[in-house]
Amino acid sequence: MALRREWKQRSRRAWAVARPALETLAASRKARFFLAFLLSFKLLDLLFPLPLDRALQDYSTVVSDTQGVPLRIFSDSRNEWRLKCRLEDVSEPLRRSILYYEDRWFYWHPGINPFSLIRAFWTNHRAGKVVCGGSTLTMQVARLLEPKERTYSSKALEVLRALQLEWHLPKDRIFELYLNLAPYGGNLVGVRSACLAYFHEPPSRVSYSQAALLTVIPKSPNGYRLDRNYGAARFRRDQVLHKLAVLGALSPNDLKLALREENPVAEREFPFEAPHFTDWVKSSSPRAADIRTPLDRRIQSICQSLTERHLRILAASQIHQAAVVVMDNKTAQVLAMVGSGDFQDDRYQGQVNGALASRSPGSTLKPLLYALAMDKGMITPRTLLEDVPISYDGYQPSNFDGKYAGVVSARNALAQSLNVPAVILNHRLGPDGLYTLLARDRVRGLNPNPYYYGLPIVLGACEVSLVELCEFYSCLARGGDLKKASFLKDLEGEDLGPILSPGACYLVSEILTDVHRPDFPDTWESLADAPKIAWKTGTSYGYKDAWSIGYNSRFTVGVWTGNFTGEGSRDLVGGTAAAPLLFHIFRALDQLEPGGWFRRPDDVGIREVCALSGAPPGQACSERTTDYYLKNVSSTRECTFHQMRKVDALTGELVCSACEKGRKCYEKPFEVWPAWIATWLRRAGYPLKTLPPHASWCQRPEDGSAPHIHSPEDKTEFSLRPGIAREDQKILLLASVYSNVKKVYWLVDGKLAGSGPPEQKVFYVPAPGKHRVVCLDDAGRSSTSEITILQ
Repeated sequence: MALRREWKQRSRRAWAVARPALETLAASRKARFFLAFLLSFKLLDLLFPLPLDRALQDYSTVVSDTQGVPLRIFSDSRNEWRLKCRLEDVSEPLRRSILYYEDRWFYWHPGINPFSLIRAFWTNHRAGKVVCGGSTLTMQVARLLEPKERTYSSKALEVLRALQLEWHLPKDRIFELYLNLAPYGGNLVGVRSACLAYFHEPPSRVSYSQAALLTVIPKSPNGYRLDRNYGAARFRRDQVLHKLAVLGALSPNDLKLALREENPVAEREFPFEAPHFTDWVKSSSPRAADIRTPLDRRIQSICQSLTERHLRILAASQIHQAAVVVMDNKTAQVLAMVGSGDFQDDRYQGQVNGALASRSPGSTLKPLLYALAMDKGMITPRTLLEDVPISYDGYQPSNFDGKYAGVVSARNALAQSLNVPAVILNHRLGPDGLYTLLARDRVRGLNPNPYYYGLPIVLGACEVSLVELCEFYSCLARGGDLKKASFLKDLEGEDLGPILSPGACYLVSEILTDVHRPDFPDTWESLADAPKIAWKTGTSYGYKDAWSIGYNSRFTVGVWTGNFTGEGSRDLVGGTAAAPLLFHIFRALDQLEPGGWFRRPDDVGIREVCALSGAPPGQACSERTTDYYLKNVSSTRECTFHQMRKVDALTGELVCSACEKGRKCYEKPFEVWPAWIATWLRRAGYPLKTLPPHASWCQRPEDGSAPHIHSPEDKTEFSLRPGIAREDQKILLLASVYSNVKKVYWLVDGKLAGSGPPEQKVFYVPAPGKHRVVCLDDAGRSSTSEITILQ
C-alpha cells in the first residue's frame, strides 16, 4: 500500500510538470497530428510488440580457436544453422549486391516504398496472381520475423511491421537483421552460415560472384540451393551481376571476372574439431553466439596424434582411453583438451570427456601436502620423516611396495611417492591438512564433511578431475596463486587467491624434477632429451586410473589413462601408462615453444643442517650439509638426533649433575634416535648404537621418554566377530620406547600379559568389557591406554 501511494504521488507531480507543455502542443493542429502519430505507434507497440526475441538472441553457437577460426558450430534451438553476423563483418561486394538488387532506396525510405507497392499491386492484379512483391528490405525483415502466407492482408501487416521497425531501429541494424534472417536452403539461415557452408569463407571475404549467389538464394531458398540446383542459381547470379553493372555498382572488368568465377556446387560440412573441448565450452555458455577460446590448433593436433599413438600401445593391456589437458600457467587458459582417444568410438564410449570426469587421483595430491607442510614450517627438503608401520583408529597405511624405510627425508619421501610418510604428515597438519587446501570451491563435488575422507585423502580417497589437477599444478608453477581454468580467449582464469607461498612451490618443484625415482617411465632412455619439468604420477585404488601431471614455467600438462567403464588393469600404473605420453607431449611443446625454468624466490634461502636429521646442527653434529629452507618460516630447532652426554672416564657410564661430583668425566657426542624410530629399526633388524647405561650409583630416576603406545590406541572400541575364536582375534600390543630400553612389560587390568625386548611382538586375547592396558619399560616409565571390547 505504501508503494502504491508513493507511485500515485509521483504520477501527480509528473502530470503537474508535463501538463502545461502538452496543452501548448495541443493548441497546434500540426502538434495534435504529430501526437496522434506518436500515440498510434505507441498503441501498436502495446498491442503488437515486435517479435525480436529470437532474432536478437537465438543464434547458433560458434566456438573458435585462438586465431578466430571456427572449431565447431552448434545449431540453434530450432536445429538451424544461424550464425550471428555483424554488418561491419560483411564484405563490400555482398552489401552492394543485396542493396542494389533488393532495395536501392533502403537508406532513404521510411520502411515502405509506395511506388514499388503500387507497381507490384498493378502487376499482380493484371496477372491474377502474386508475381511481384514490391517489398523493401525492411518489409522482408518483417516477413522473416513473422512468416505468413503471401496474401494482401499479410502484406498489410508487413507494411505496419516495417514502419514499426523503422520507428525503433536504425537502418544499419535493420540491414543486419536481414543478413541474419535470410534463408539459404535447408536449415541454413543467415549469410554467415551460407558463406561457411558453401564457400568455407567468412562473409568478410565474399567476392562479387559469391555475393550475387547469396543475393539470389533467399528468393527461392530450396529452388536455388547450390547443392541441388546450381545451374538455376548460376543463371540468376548472372542476372544479378549484369544488373549491378547497369546500375554502376560493378565495373565492366569486375563483371567479366565475376561471370568467369567458378563456385562450389555442393554444401560443405561445418568444422568439427576438438569436440570434447567445444562441448565443455558450449555447456558453460549455452546462449552465447560467438565464443573465442584460447585453444591452439598446433598444440591440440600434437596432443591428439600422440594420444592416439599411445593408446595403440596400451590396447594390448586392455587400456582403451586417455585424456590430456594443456594449460597456460600465466593465465590458466586451456590451450588443448583431448577428452578421449576418438570421439566417434562408441565401443569404448569415446564421447565421454575424460578431462572432466572426477576420479581417484592416486598420489598426485602429495606435492600439495608437502608444500603445505613447508609453509607451516614443519619440514624442509632434508627433514627426516618416519616411514614405519602405524595405525590410526584401525587405519594402517602402507607403501606401494609394502616395504618401509624406517626414516626418509622429505625430499625422498615425495620423490619416491611413499604413502606412510604422507599420511603421517597429513595427520600432523590436523585440521589444516590437505582437505582444507582442496576446499569445496576448488574441487567440484568434494564432500562438505572434512572427516568424510579421513587421512587417506592424500592417497586419492577423494575424486578430482584432470582439469582440476592441472589447476593445482599450474598453481605450483605460478608460485601458489590458484586460478580456475578458463576457456575464453580474452579472460584469464578466475583468481581464487594464494594458497601456497612461492618458496614452498619452488622447493616442491625442484624435488619433482628428480628422474631417479620409481615412477620414472620405463622408456626413459628414449626421453633423455626431454626438457626439464616438474612431474608426478598417480595410480588409483584397484589400478583403475593412471595419472601423470607435469609443468615448467610455461605449460602445465595433465594425462589420464584408463577405461570409462571403470575396468582396471595391473598395467594401469602412472609411471608406465601415463608418464610416457606426458614426456612425449612436453618434448613436442619444447620444440614448439621452449618453457624454461623458475627463478629461486626471495623467501628461499640455503642453510647448514645436520647430514642425518636435516635440522639445524647442534654442537654434537659432526657431519653437516646444506639444505633449502623458507626464511622466517622453517623451524630453527636444533638437531636432537645427536646429543652431548657426560661419561664417567673410569666406568664409561653416563653421569648427570647428581652423580658426577668427585668423578672424572668428559663430554662425548651420541646418536640418540627418537623412540618411535628406534623401536621399529630394532624390530627390522637394523643395528643401532645404544647409549651406555646410567651410573649405577646414581639415585636420580633415569631421563628419557615414557613408552608411546601405538596399539591399542587410547579410547578405542573393538567388536568381537561372532563365530570366530578369540584366539584368532588377538590384539597387537605395540609401543615405541626410549632408545636405551632393553625390556618392556605389558599389563592388562594389572595382570602381566607379556614381556620381552621392545622389538618383540606381544598379543592379547580379548575379553568383553573395559580394560586398562599399561606398557612399562625397564626404567619404570609407563603409559596407559583405555580400551573397550564389545561382545
